[in-house]
Amino acid sequence: AGLGVVIVQKDAAMERAQTSATFVANEVGEWFAAEFRRAMQPLYSVQQAVLFSGMFDDIPAKIGPYPERMYEAEDPKTGATKIMRDVAGICTDEVQKKFASIVEPLNDDANLDGIVAGYRLYTGNVMCTAHPMINSKDFPDGPPLDHNKFLGYDAGHDQNPFWKGLVEDLFIDRNPNINIFGPFTNPVLTNAFCGHLPVWIPPGPDAAPEDVKSTLDVQGTPVNNAMGFVMNFLLWDNLKRKSNIYERFSERNLEFCLTRTDGPDDIKTIAESEGCALLDDGNSIVVSTDTVSNGMWDNRVGTIVPGGWCPSWYPWAVFAVTLASFIIGLLTSFVLVEKQLHRNLLYKVMPRKAIKKLHRGQTVLEKYNLVTIFFSDIVGFTTMCGEMRPVQIMRMLNELYTELDKLVAKHKVYKVETIGDAYMVVGGAPDRCSAPDAAERVAAFALEAVAFVKNFRTKSGDRIFIRAGLASGPVVAGVVGDAMPRFCFFGDTVNFASRMESTSVKMKIQCSELTYRLLLDAPSRSFTLQQRVENGVAGIEVKGKGHQTTYWIKDAQLRSSSPAASKFVASYPPTTDIESPENVYGSRMATNFNETEVSRGSNSSGLSSSSATFHSAITQPWSMIGQADSPTVPTLEAMDDADTDDIIECVSSVLEHHLEKCVEARGTPKKLDGLVRSKIRNLVAEVSTTYGDVPFHNFQHAGHVVLSMNKLVHTLQTDPQGSLANADPIIGFSLVFSALIHDAGHTGMSNKILEEQEHSLAVRYSDANTPIAEKHSIDLALDILFKGEYKALRSAILPDVLDKVHFSKILFQSVLVTDIATSDRVKQGIRRFEVAAGPSLDDKLCKCAVCQKGDEITDDTYAGLCPLTCHLEDVMQGVDLGDDVVERFPKEFNVTHCGLKRCVLNEHLMLSADVSHTMQSWENYIRWNFRLYKEIMACHQKNLCPDPTDGWFKGEIGFFSFYIIPLAKRAQLFFDKEFGRMLVQGAKDNLELWKEHGEKAAELMAQGFKNGESEASVLEKIYALPET
Repeated sequence: AGLGVVIVQKDAAMERAQTSATFVANEVGEWFAAEFRRAMQPLYSVQQAVLFSGMFDDIPAKIGPYPERMYEAEDPKTGATKIMRDVAGICTDEVQKKFASIVEPLNDDANLDGIVAGYRLYTGNVMCTAHPMINSKDFPDGPPLDHNKFLGYDAGHDQNPFWKGLVEDLFIDRNPNINIFGPFTNPVLTNAFCGHLPVWIPPGPDAAPEDVKSTLDVQGTPVNNAMGFVMNFLLWDNLKRKSNIYERFSERNLEFCLTRTDGPDDIKTIAESEGCALLDDGNSIVVSTDTVSNGMWDNRVGTIVPGGWCPSWYPWAVFAVTLASFIIGLLTSFVLVEKQLHRNLLYKVMPRKAIKKLHRGQTVLEKYNLVTIFFSDIVGFTTMCGEMRPVQIMRMLNELYTELDKLVAKHKVYKVETIGDAYMVVGGAPDRCSAPDAAERVAAFALEAVAFVKNFRTKSGDRIFIRAGLASGPVVAGVVGDAMPRFCFFGDTVNFASRMESTSVKMKIQCSELTYRLLLDAPSRSFTLQQRVENGVAGIEVKGKGHQTTYWIKDAQLRSSSPAASKFVASYPPTTDIESPENVYGSRMATNFNETEVSRGSNSSGLSSSSATFHSAITQPWSMIGQADSPTVPTLEAMDDADTDDIIECVSSVLEHHLEKCVEARGTPKKLDGLVRSKIRNLVAEVSTTYGDVPFHNFQHAGHVVLSMNKLVHTLQTDPQGSLANADPIIGFSLVFSALIHDAGHTGMSNKILEEQEHSLAVRYSDANTPIAEKHSIDLALDILFKGEYKALRSAILPDVLDKVHFSKILFQSVLVTDIATSDRVKQGIRRFEVAAGPSLDDKLCKCAVCQKGDEITDDTYAGLCPLTCHLEDVMQGVDLGDDVVERFPKEFNVTHCGLKRCVLNEHLMLSADVSHTMQSWENYIRWNFRLYKEIMACHQKNLCPDPTDGWFKGEIGFFSFYIIPLAKRAQLFFDKEFGRMLVQGAKDNLELWKEHGEKAAELMAQGFKNGESEASVLEKIYALPET
């Protein structure tokens, strides 16, 4: 026991010595990091002044594109050939004076004399000027720093490895931080650093084609809106002298080795004491400082006295204590045990280092440059507290937080505190680690915490939901109070993380943009992230922060290079919810479709999985569309916000595929660029906001119709004998787009109710030939598509007049025909089919986008059947067609037999997709039938229509017999025999099941609606009917 006391005291002495060394190393590292930031800060000001002063705008054009004014020169140091440009008469003394007028006041204000030795300006990546041009002030004992020798040097084309790598990092890889190189030594500069910052002409490299103001060739790669870069030189030896680094360590009898790491193979020693070479793992520790823009700095600090950290008195103390230990051992052991228990309890309350400082009477206060903070709380906790006894609340929180504490230990993050239902975790403090590693640990913890809560049940069987938020940034941590001291974190980052949680959504994890960027560089996991979009706008308003771009953290996977990857579950974290409505009918696979999987080297647009999503959509069986049989196609059974996000991504991928086929068919370019792909997603998200919160005519229904339409179109495109086998892909795109918007803006009321109530839409669309809701949907969609922000997308969809004509005609034909409640419109559609096709369409349907028969003759019979006759003006105005378009393309507006066949095809594809649930599985039919019933009942409760309950059973039989099955039989003729028979048989099977079970099903629907039962509960009862 006595020896144990000595060991404890020895360990304490060693820990005190190491803590002291760590403190000094942290202090020095943070000082250098701050000084580096201060030294590099004026570079941003120089960048902005160069850009917005206009003084240097004309220089790149005067120098001209490479290889104008090019000549070769020999490098006197290496003998290598340098690429130079003749800048005589361009980069003059007048230019140097202008640059000096920018640099001098900025450098003086920052008080950087003797630290920053000069600045350079590379216009068009050609060295044009510097200040001071010759610097002898900072080099009194040697040659001056003369920038004239570099005048005209072309860094953008010279093959010197350093300059080639630099410009590629700035302009091709687009490094968002200052590029810092060093320390380096040359005949003039000893131990110097240099910083480099690109100058971009607004609006930057990702501008739309019409906003590209210049293109700069960078090592053979064209880069839009790049002007050049600015750089500066930092004298490292002078900065070290200013820091008193050697004195700080020698005063404590410590040796040190300070290294800078930019990558696995780029580690440089930037400062060291005389005894640096004698330090090893046994007598030293390594303290890391993440300087953010200047790499990771590691300082090995230790002592080279014999015994290392071990105090010199330790051997004698061991001898003395061993002699006396037998006598006092028993008593001492009790003290030690109690002390250890007390210490263990303290270690659970606050960090060990903080406790050590408190014991020494020191103030506990530490600064952390970049940590990641997690906040969560329980949704509806206040209500729960009112419904449960306090002891139940305490038991529930204890059960929940005990499990979360295990996850804290697993992911090596730090639990700060719990206040009521709030739970706070920090990564990167108090145990320091790199910022990306800290963000990864916290994000992995958050994912697993949400996954655990999904399946968590209280002992009484209740379920809870949490919402979570993450933010990253600097914080200060310390111990507050004397009576009940607590280790707390302070700073704007703490508040921001709390805002990320409070503005999050239940069972979702929201993170800030900085956390998102750190997760891009996560060392061992690839995270799937999705930008948050509300009402078509990226980001949210955050109290005290304004508008912020935020992201959802969806899941994560270990990188394939990780040794543990083979042991990692394919979908992380587990997403099975044993009591969710989806799992009442079958296992729902974890959806991870087409979200941005961020990892090193990943496609910056984040759209690499759209092809997989489309493939999953078209391979999904017709009868199962929208059900949970694919990991990349969303399940359309639930109506919550998460499913809406998934549908947006899936529909975007389908549209993207069809648009890419259009672009490929036209020739060039062969692929869609990232801007167009992102605009597709923005447009779909904005369209989703036009759908109301109604049971049937909602965005989930639109998603189902899109997937069904996509299946129909793909079937006709891939069948060699199909009606769309050789057609212009604009037809497929237009039909899928029409499916997306066909119910946009729907109020949940029929056109008849809108007219009877003299609704504002009925007043606006008062023409008897205009279906109100359908025309409103078209107008909403075109208003969105023709916004200025979608100019690049429109250029891809509608590059010329004929594309506009075809798109507009298909849009109007396919959406207007969905007014199936108007019997005259339905009869006219059937008449069109009979006249255009006769008894069979097998060999008669025109298979081209534009009729290839030059002798096609217009017939008044056809003209009378054309559904667009009353809407020709709208067709032209909707897509900004000129008044002369009819004269320029008369064949497009003559109603021919071939044109009527194309119209009939478009109409029947849309009609079939719109009621596709009636031709698919029993589960699909019942689900949407119940939602339609609820929507009509909602109108009845507002006294807008009669109660549909009594006639629901017989009404569905009539609907199948006189509309659905005849429609399926007509549509059957467009497809091969197998697929066509499947449409008809699907409708007939549902009719037979309805005849057998529909009366009871209608009764269950009515009871469920009346009693406020959940949709899942009602559907479960109905699905069980055929099994009894």
